[in-house]
Amino acid sequence: MGVADGEAGGASRLFRILRGGADGLAPEPALAAGQVRELLDLTRGELLTFRTRGRVQSERFGDSRSPYIGEGLEFAELRPFRPGDRMRHVHAASSLKAQELMVRKFTELREARVVVALDVSRSMFVRDKMRIALTAAGILAHSAFNQHMALGLWMLGGRHELEVPPRPGSGHFHTVSDVIVDVLTGHAGDALLQAYPIDGRDRLHKTVGRGALLFLISDFLPERDGDGLVQLAAQMQGARVMPVVVQDALEFTFPEFPRQGALVPLQDAESGVVRDVWLDGPSARRLRERHERRFAQLGDELGALGTPPAHLAKLDLDDIAIRLQEAIES
Repeated sequence: MGVADGEAGGASRLFRILRGGADGLAPEPALAAGQVRELLDLTRGELLTFRTRGRVQSERFGDSRSPYIGEGLEFAELRPFRPGDRMRHVHAASSLKAQELMVRKFTELREARVVVALDVSRSMFVRDKMRIALTAAGILAHSAFNQHMALGLWMLGGRHELEVPPRPGSGHFHTVSDVIVDVLTGHAGDALLQAYPIDGRDRLHKTVGRGALLFLISDFLPERDGDGLVQLAAQMQGARVMPVVVQDALEFTFPEFPRQGALVPLQDAESGVVRDVWLDGPSARRLRERHERRFAQLGDELGALGTPPAHLAKLDLDDIAIRLQEAIES
């Protein structure tokens, strides 16, 4: 007897297990602290190159179509106007008081802002998906740190959504690493000592900044928060959004099964229990068609944001680094 969409305990139960269990009062899923730190350490040698896109339009700093921030964000000094200064930097009140044009100067920040947004919803803890996502986040964080870029972090989809605003420096890099470890090991309360709670996602675009690189790492499953994350990406005006889709072969497609059927051992992420689900050939084919349609639609939605998504399907350090670099250069 196969699995049909209308059968109680059939496809609906299978989909629930594939997604990682139902919501409720169950404890947040977590990884072992040693495993998280080990994966982060393994990513140190896989460094990416964040390159500009297109030609520089002039020799003046800040006029290239690139991910770099061309206008500094930190106030440096107030001084008299000099030839070559921009009129929009003239400070009217100070000019009236000094009876000459006074301009505000800002420290020009060459480094780009790199923000890593990691989805930590339950569906991400099924099978190897969170380990894949963590590996991608570690590669991006180490690459930003080694290129002296301001690094930020969003932890989305859990009971506590957290933000670490972008900053450069080794101390800040270790803060980002510690927050990742705390959240993924089920100690979000400890992470709040170094991160800020996200009260509303609609305000996140203010911390990204023009020209920033935003890597949104998620499975984007619509049954969870996938639709919300796509909408969030569309709100990031001025930032270059780079979706990183973490879906394995049970989600972006589905294996073939013999017509007479077979037992499938699947683990429920909510309880950790492995259950055998009976699946026949026609049911597996319907699942595959459904998953492939969903994945193709997701690709179209994310591609409309301007950058083709990077698809990560397996826990392979070299493959993850290659796919991320290809997405950056696309």
